Amino acid sequence: RDFADGWSVGLGVSSMGATSTQGAFTKESNDYYAVAVGYTADTYGLTFGFSDVDTASYYGVVGSITPEGWPTLSGGIEVGDPEAAGSEDTTQWSIGATQDLGEGTLALTYGTNGAISDNAEEVYAYDISYSYPINDSMSFTPFAYVTEATGTTEDTTGIGANVSFSF
Repeated sequence: RDFADGWSVGLGVSSMGATSTQGAFTKESNDYYAVAVGYTADTYGLTFGFSDVDTASYYGVVGSITPEGWPTLSGGIEVGDPEAAGSEDTTQWSIGATQDLGEGTLALTYGTNGAISDNAEEVYAYDISYSYPINDSMSFTPFAYVTEATGTTEDTTGIGANVSFSF
């Protein structure tokens, strides 16, 4: 819900694993609750979020800033707090930059490859994309990415494209 002066709030509830004999929001189902509070101004935005699931709680913050004459810079961090005994906290983060270039937008992103346990080796993912309009209702976005891996598993590298339609 958007409020005046740039403030917004989002709430969510969900249940998975419910059946006709094991209802939603019971011990047998996996239940999810979340809230996010954000503020957006002309050149920056900031959102704080909290989510609780049956097995963990998550806290996060994301933000963006667009200094005059610079690319838009954005980033976020999430901390996970598992409830199971012996489980380690997790952290994941990403940073990015977008810049208008020609008729389209160039985007770069760098961050962790998923949630990383406190005592685990951090692995990263990064990508580059360029989105440009084909016409008033269609855009084309080619991209390339790398996701790092640990141990003997090789890194994943890929290229692709996305076509978006808007009516």
